[in-house]
Amino acid sequence: MSEKQNRLSELQERIVKTPDGNYEHQIEDTKTGEKASVSLTAEDLTKLFATMITEIRKPDAETQRLKDEADARRQENIRQMIAVHTAEQDAQKNRWANCSHKKERGESAWVGQPFSNGMYQAVCLKCNMMSKPVPIHPSMMSGMA
Repeated sequence: MSEKQNRLSELQERIVKTPDGNYEHQIEDTKTGEKASVSLTAEDLTKLFATMITEIRKPDAETQRLKDEADARRQENIRQMIAVHTAEQDAQKNRWANCSHKKERGESAWVGQPFSNGMYQAVCLKCNMMSKPVPIHPSMMSGMA
């Protein structure tokens, strides 16, 4: 046993509630018989425990460094995903703006799907641009029951 461990084994500690509702931290040296005490209110004790819990939960320097590195990587990944998404959106807008919406023989490249709610939505076969849903025109009703 080290000298420090020997010295600690000679001390007795206890927390005692006093008649006035406060707490007293008593320390007694069993070797010399010396006594010391510190009086604490319930509020002081609560603050002390809250501070201890806060300090215990703090990560050490290595853990904090690893956490900070992981956060930095996550933020960089988010920035890259935003840049990729923005580039994809710009490319799609360019495709739509530069599409003639016509097939090679000059026919319309628009095809569509009628829905049971009476709406129709068209899509271009070349650039995949979708129109807003519109009500089905009576001339489009051929073949529908």
